[in-house]
Amino acid sequence: NIIIIVIFAMTSPSPPQEYRILALYRFVPLVTPANESNDTNNKYENDSSPETQWDSSALMAHPEQHPTLKRLRSELYETLRPWGAKGTLLIAPEGINGTICYPFPPPAGVRGGRDAVATAAASSGGTEDEGEGNFDPVSEYLKHHELFGGPELRTRTSVWNEDSESDDEVQV
Repeated sequence: NIIIIVIFAMTSPSPPQEYRILALYRFVPLVTPANESNDTNNKYENDSSPETQWDSSALMAHPEQHPTLKRLRSELYETLRPWGAKGTLLIAPEGINGTICYPFPPPAGVRGGRDAVATAAASSGGTEDEGEGNFDPVSEYLKHHELFGGPELRTRTSVWNEDSESDDEVQV
């Protein structure tokens, strides 16, 4: 006689992963042509080297090559990517516009971009451990960014999870 024993691991179903969809825009000069610039307090543009002295035509012809926008792009990527953010942020001399999606709360163990997030939390008067997991590090970081954050940054957040009835109900 052969006895076959089958063991099933009983696990409770995990709650569906929730995602936040954040749309944002703000029209604010992120860079200005050298002949118009008078902002010496901008850490992104306080370099007076020839590479940052762009005139209007050069800036409009190839904004993606401007050192300030290249540094901003790298900063945003390095800060948001570890949080699982995906989407598009358009960065131009005249401002920022885009939509991103990211898991919320962040997966356990995610520690990326903590310095920028901690700075955002401190400037917002909140903390990373604020109110039962309600602190949104991605949103706080963007809302308090020194170049485009502040009350003029327009945002709209929607929520999607696996229990949502259809993709058509996601509104931004």
